[in-house]
Amino acid sequence: MNSVSKPEVAVKPIVELKDVNKWYDDFHCLKDINLSVTPVNGSLSVALPVPVNPR
Repeated sequence: MNSVSKPEVAVKPIVELKDVNKWYDDFHCLKDINLSVTPVNGSLSVALPVPVNPR
């Protein structure tokens, strides 16, 4: 039995943040954050990066 799959279509993000940094005085709370929000079937899909702790 052959299954036919639909080709994936690239969805353009409706919100996209790249390399965002935020400081509170000397505290670096957001470092190089990337965020992409795309519409998927009438709802929203949010892709958050997995934080990497260099310690």
